Amino acid sequence: RVRIEDEILVSRMTLIGRVTAGDCSVRGERIGIPGVRVMLEDGSFAMTDADGRYHFEGLVPGTHVVQVAEQTLPKGGRFIDCVNSTRSAGSATSRFITGQGGTLAVADFSAVLPQDMKSALQPIAEKPISSETSNAEQPAKPAAISEADLEDRKAAGAETNWLAMGDGPTDFLFPQVDHNPRSPTIRVVIRHRKGEKVNLAINGKPVDPIAFDGESVSPKGYAVSVWRGLPLAGEKSVLTASVRTADGRETAQLKRDVHFVQVPARVTLVKEKSRLIADGTTRPILAIRVTDRNGRPVHAGITGELTLNQPYESALAIDAMQSRTLSGLDRAAPTFDAAGLY
Repeated sequence: RVRIEDEILVSRMTLIGRVTAGDCSVRGERIGIPGVRVMLEDGSFAMTDADGRYHFEGLVPGTHVVQVAEQTLPKGGRFIDCVNSTRSAGSATSRFITGQGGTLAVADFSAVLPQDMKSALQPIAEKPISSETSNAEQPAKPAAISEADLEDRKAAGAETNWLAMGDGPTDFLFPQVDHNPRSPTIRVVIRHRKGEKVNLAINGKPVDPIAFDGESVSPKGYAVSVWRGLPLAGEKSVLTASVRTADGRETAQLKRDVHFVQVPARVTLVKEKSRLIADGTTRPILAIRVTDRNGRPVHAGITGELTLNQPYESALAIDAMQSRTLSGLDRAAPTFDAAGLY
């Protein structure tokens, strides 16, 4: 009797990263910080090595939360958020990472240390900078934002000038009624009258004051209040807001339900977004809509396996077989990846 199991490199994902000291400039000196505890959502953890590096192997494909323990930094150190995207949800100590089987995810963290502590660390050798880019007078350039991160920021409302949307009734500007969050945190934007105060609650509990991101006031008499990094608990979270004047009189009560769906229950074909051509040269595209038991779409980043009947094979499996021509009849199950709300 022979038992055959999937290769760990095909059926599992790997997470790597680095904890370094320095500001967010790409040209700043990066010094690894050893001995920092890095944790996953299930309580498993790793400690950074002498170069500040860590890794987790054999993770189940999907979305994970990786967090660093600030108390394990050298005394006086603190983490800073150089990512500034929905992957960090406004937190300098945690990241959301998503991957499929056989993929490599990266989550780096940056920290600011007191000068005496930083001097005690051994800097990591850097590659020499060419004369074309070593001009001391040239200002440091911020790290480029990847297309995926930019798309995530837009989906989370980070790239919107809410005040420029103009005046209107007191109401939620974000999230919209059909908003599909990509991570278990959310940004909230409410338009109201100038001078009014908004008391926001989620699932009946007042939100943490630290989540308030400020108020923008228009000369035309209206204002916009913004919160970010509000955690979503379970599949449904209820946002409620009480808008009051300076003398305490309530002028509006607002409510919005936010669904963060993680358990797929139904899959349907989206013909208008599919390309069902099997001519041997054109790669077909199979677009599917993945919803929960109530018909609500799952959030972006959800992954899973699907089955194709012979003689059909997924492009991913064909590419894998071509790259493993000496490994026999090994097969990788085709997978889907929820890319957004359609």
